[in-house]
Amino acid sequence: RGRLWHKLKEHFQTEELRQETLKDHRRILEAIAAHDPAAARKAMRAHLERVTRTFSRG
Repeated sequence: RGRLWHKLKEHFQTEELRQETLKDHRRILEAIAAHDPAAARKAMRAHLERVTRTFSRG
């Protein structure tokens, strides 16, 4: 459990980041449930980009 684990744990310490992540995951799941691969791909990409930006900040 190195730096990534520490960053993940830290990431979920704030309510704002927790809520953003839940919204991201909800969008991904809704697209999958709707059998919409393009929307699922778009939602997943947006989530990964947001998480990458967040983790890159420090």
